Amino acid sequence: MDGIGLRIKELRKNLKLNQIEFSKRVGVTNAHISAIEKGKTVPSSALIKLISKEFNVSEDWLTYGTDSDAIETLELEYEMEDRICDIVSRMNHIRTRDNTPIRSRVVQLEDLFVNILDFGLEEDAVKESYYDICYKLFYHINSYVSFHKQALEQQQPHIFPFPDDLIEILKKDIQEFESFFNKELGLE
Repeated sequence: MDGIGLRIKELRKNLKLNQIEFSKRVGVTNAHISAIEKGKTVPSSALIKLISKEFNVSEDWLTYGTDSDAIETLELEYEMEDRICDIVSRMNHIRTRDNTPIRSRVVQLEDLFVNILDFGLEEDAVKESYYDICYKLFYHINSYVSFHKQALEQQQPHIFPFPDDLIEILKKDIQEFESFFNKELGLE
């Protein structure tokens, strides 16, 4: 099997596409893609360019196998898609409970979460800084909640105070959050 055929097959599998879906996206027959993957034919330079553009992979990687960053990026994107689907599924599961107050609270929490994350600025660097700060805050809250969940699972339902060190970390994160907004609003 030809190296380019292996790379095209690897790309297609990482994209979770069958040969028919892949071939439709690049405008060739699935028989042609099959022949390429089996090494029976070599794709034209035009097809290589089209595959590269359509699936955002390097022509060098497709042709020579020299750029693995594209596949790693695709794998990360699909891993993230899987995580997003899992989160949505878990939220939907909670939302389908018979208890109306629980469903109502879940919807309110989702709304708050979306409002927090919908920052609205267009600059990616600014958004990235904002999301980093949000991640820190949510991470600390999650750590505390996870600690309590574990205590409940072990049937040790005690209300533990927020640990002092965690309070200090949260204070620093909140100060960073305030500083970020002051900077973005031009108040600093």
